[in-house]
Amino acid sequence: MNPTGIKIEDLEKDLGEFKIKNASLKVNRGDYFMVLGPTGAGKTVLLETIAGIHSPDAGKITIAGRDVKDVSPENRNIGFVYQDYMLFPHLTALENVMYGLQARSVSDPKTKAREVIDLLDLTPLIERYPRTLSGGESQKVAVARAIAYRPKLLLLDEPTAALDPQTKEKVRSELAKLHEELNVTTMHVTHDQAEAKILGDTVAVMMGGEIKHVGTVKEVFNRPKNETVANFVGVENILRGRITNYSEDIATIDTGNFEMKAITEIKEGRVNVYLRPEDIFISDRPQKTSARNNVKGQVESVTHLGNVYRVRVDTGLSCFVTKQSVEEFSLEEKKEIYTSFKATAAQVKPVI
Repeated sequence: MNPTGIKIEDLEKDLGEFKIKNASLKVNRGDYFMVLGPTGAGKTVLLETIAGIHSPDAGKITIAGRDVKDVSPENRNIGFVYQDYMLFPHLTALENVMYGLQARSVSDPKTKAREVIDLLDLTPLIERYPRTLSGGESQKVAVARAIAYRPKLLLLDEPTAALDPQTKEKVRSELAKLHEELNVTTMHVTHDQAEAKILGDTVAVMMGGEIKHVGTVKEVFNRPKNETVANFVGVENILRGRITNYSEDIATIDTGNFEMKAITEIKEGRVNVYLRPEDIFISDRPQKTSARNNVKGQVESVTHLGNVYRVRVDTGLSCFVTKQSVEEFSLEEKKEIYTSFKATAAQVKPVI
């Protein structure tokens, strides 16, 4: 398969409730590119505009170096998979996969369909109709149909959103395997942050029709561009402070509740500090570790979140801990504890 890249420049599309505003981004060849955002952000409109279902109100879309303004959807060589599968109910799984091949008059469509069916381990399902398939099976058939004719670009619109957790995990694994084997440029939209972290090479955060931040998974989740992105990706600890001292790339920041050390190039002035809750450690005594920050406080609340507990402290910090830690330190309201974190864990931004 011949992978391709996408370049979007100053894209505008207004559909009323859903819109894209001045969006620009670049998807590298062979990349697994995630577009992450809440419901109503315009993610699906973005994919549909790339696919040619909508014409841009303004801006430019380039695929493999070619401006696709006047290229019809069927000639863009794009595979598109929607959240609700959109399989033909009167066709078997095999016939669904063959459909796109036959519509494009591809020679020997059955053989080519069987190749992708084998790749996705769908052989036991080939004679079954969509009504007899599970959600995960239907989604895999939809993916097989989209890639059977070897598109240059694969667009995935919330492909796991309607699936139960166990099936969702399996489909994610299949998508990762598929991308590795075919090296097809993939653009996948989701509201699921875990999915973006698991599958993405690059992530774009989209909110209110705008692209707010584009970067690697680590950059977006650990070094968000601004407070809006930080809030959305679950940074939780957004602190306001003032730099009171600076020496050898390390700033001392007064947050009002405590002083902290952070590695930054910012030397003075008022700043915002972003600190992820999973980067904060908890103990019942000061820690003698590489962490430069040890902050004493009292527990305000302990909330069970499923796999972890959120502990809020009166210093303004929140951290995630395991059930074992809750029990080991007898964490409850008014319990005196120490929170510690490294100077490298804090991202410092100037107040603009």
